[in-house]
Amino acid sequence: MARPSTGVHSRSRRRSGTAVVAEPRAVTRRWDDDWQPPVAVDQAGVFTVAQAVAAGMPERTAHRRARSLWVQVGGRGYRLGAAGPPALQQGWAAVLTWPTAVLAGPTAAAVHGMPVSAPDAAHVLLPRHPRRRAGLVAHVAVHPAAEVTTAHGLVLTTPPRTVLDCLRWSLDPRAAEDLLAWACTRRVLDRRALAAAVRRHHGCSGTATLRRALAPTAGGAVNGAERQLHRVLRAAGLRGWRGGARVELPDGSVAVVDVLFDRERVVVELDGYAAHSGQRAFVGDRRRQNALVAAGFTVLRFAWEDVHGRPAVVTDQIRSVLRPHSQG
Repeated sequence: MARPSTGVHSRSRRRSGTAVVAEPRAVTRRWDDDWQPPVAVDQAGVFTVAQAVAAGMPERTAHRRARSLWVQVGGRGYRLGAAGPPALQQGWAAVLTWPTAVLAGPTAAAVHGMPVSAPDAAHVLLPRHPRRRAGLVAHVAVHPAAEVTTAHGLVLTTPPRTVLDCLRWSLDPRAAEDLLAWACTRRVLDRRALAAAVRRHHGCSGTATLRRALAPTAGGAVNGAERQLHRVLRAAGLRGWRGGARVELPDGSVAVVDVLFDRERVVVELDGYAAHSGQRAFVGDRRRQNALVAAGFTVLRFAWEDVHGRPAVVTDQIRSVLRPHSQG
């Protein structure tokens, strides 16, 4: 009866009538170039040398591949040649290197789906300065539990804290304006929260940047297009309006509109700006408009090109809508 293969080879030889069995010779396993530890599937394709060894790869082989075959994402984190979502991979590389790290700033923003460019390195919060690691940037800060959440298996700052950190740390003025406009139109952050952050971080690094982001919003505008609309309305002598106004709807929800004429219940909205871009924003804007109309508001929508290139047409149309309400 044939015996099953044991995965080892052995040799025997007979000497003076006695069988002498040689030591078993193990078969060396071949590790394919596209092998990765199973845990990498749940970590956006990122893994460590230690995880590869724990999954059975010889330590010497794992270290050799870390030097020559695998791509270092950051710190102890590696991946195969095929790249995945950069922000998620950077995030996993960070937490696999520093398990107590909290993703923050532009890295957290990218994971949250905010309109920021993926950074070259992962930004994280840590309670103390760690040893420097390639591809990782540590910010020493204490983060209250209320400002931490989870997404895609990663621990990261909440959307409001993320926006504030982005404004404080790394964004150029145009990118900061775009992010602030995006956050305000989605009620992630408002001017009051931004002003509170300026007071809370008084004297700290990045506070001057927050103050610069806050200053242009004094009139309720959160981006250049809205500020241009405000200038057009003032130049035309139109009064009785508020920028960035909150409108409470019958279902209990709140809509933040670009311009509101309170007495006439007329809303003016701008299209074609980063804050209103994308399919999700398009659908949200239309639903909000329907809710406003159902609540008795008249909604006028203008493109940036109208406000910038045909301001007289814009103000004439607004006046034509305001006039019947004023006479009534």
